[in-house]
Amino acid sequence: MTASRLGRSLSLISGLSTARNDERYRLLTENLEQAVLFVTLPGHRISDANLRALQLTGYSRQDLCASVLSDLFPGETEPDILQDLSMLDPGVTRHFASVPLCTHAGETVYVKVRAARGSEITSVLLLLLSTDTSLAATQVASTVAGESERALHALAALISMLRTPATAELENTLPLCHNFLEADHVALYSATPQPGFELLVATGNVFPATLDATDTAVGPALFEWRAGTPVSSEISRTARDQGYGLLLSHPLGDRVGGCGVLVSLYRSGNNAAKQGPARIGPTALTLTLLIELQGQIQASQAHALRQDTLEQHWGALLQATGDGIVTVRSNGEIESINATAERLLGYKQSEVAAMQLPDVLVGDQPVAGKVLAALRKGEAYGGTDITLVRRDGREVHVLLRAMP
Repeated sequence: MTASRLGRSLSLISGLSTARNDERYRLLTENLEQAVLFVTLPGHRISDANLRALQLTGYSRQDLCASVLSDLFPGETEPDILQDLSMLDPGVTRHFASVPLCTHAGETVYVKVRAARGSEITSVLLLLLSTDTSLAATQVASTVAGESERALHALAALISMLRTPATAELENTLPLCHNFLEADHVALYSATPQPGFELLVATGNVFPATLDATDTAVGPALFEWRAGTPVSSEISRTARDQGYGLLLSHPLGDRVGGCGVLVSLYRSGNNAAKQGPARIGPTALTLTLLIELQGQIQASQAHALRQDTLEQHWGALLQATGDGIVTVRSNGEIESINATAERLLGYKQSEVAAMQLPDVLVGDQPVAGKVLAALRKGEAYGGTDITLVRRDGREVHVLLRAMP
């Protein structure tokens, strides 16, 4: 329709008080492919709309005709379409592209707007609206890209927890797993002392509290159940009864010693379900590595604690015994001496550290070499009465024994 024809048509049907009931008017407006809005100026009140407009905006005809144009087009639009429509000259048609329209549900859709103002009855404004499909496609692509970016960020954050496993809590991985898998619900189960698994943490109250060790969903490999297929496990029965379209479960830990289970649920229509089977494996592997690292750290900490305890006991024993004790490394370097050995030899601990045994264990006959030779063979050297020369030159008579 040209601008002049649009203007003449607008003039013909602008007498809305009688035209609303005119069969020709209603037949014309209801069969137009575009959404039609009639707006009165200067207040921008919507006076009539066709069926397409109701479908596009989500309003009923009564609600739409009780609204003003600013309810559909927020004032933040750029350019400000309301101001431009107010300044539209009579008989003139103008086009607007990529205009955000707020629906009754609060969603934003982008539309193309064709506006014309009556040449005879200038208080009437006709708007023809159609969805801006090119921008809608861009929005969809942008949404998909945004979701993919969030998923990758979640995976990166999950992997980064491997750097500090000692401070990472397994429960805190759940939101990251949820975002990366893009599932509707995710759960982590941990192994129990008795064969089986108990729910550790989950999104939503849709998962059973426990899983039996014989449940087919907790085997040594990926388990997959889809709506419409036979139910073979307790958790897939739960998924079916609650209307989910896809259930995935993956073991945590190795095939022999499973320490847990990762479960994800997808509703029918969730496009992310297509990526779920490919994504749950890397997620489970990352969690397994985190659990294993935490186990290694705990074992290391326990070993260090035992080592510290042994060192303390060893130190207490050295100082409490009445024998002079010298500890020597395999290369002949003195590691430590106790208080009795300090008194016997005339050296302080700080002085002999890192000194060679022959330089300290000086006797009336060479003995240090024989002691070291025996120790390197893993043999004891003992029971020798010998006279040693102290640091100050005085002699001391001792019974010398050595044990590897």
